[in-house]
Amino acid sequence: MPAIVMASVSIYARAQDQLRPFELAYTTSGNMADVAAQIKQKLAANGFEVVGSYAPLYQ
Repeated sequence: MPAIVMASVSIYARAQDQLRPFELAYTTSGNMADVAAQIKQKLAANGFEVVGSYAPLYQ
């Protein structure tokens, strides 16, 4: 039984490096609102339309 658990953990650890639920296009730094506005401008310039957005509430 311990061997199965260790094998599962090993497979999971390797998959984390290869499988992601997103594609990292690029990295940047700066104010979040400014970066979001820049991204929306870039999307619009390339023919995309932003139809919604999400802003979580932090308490």
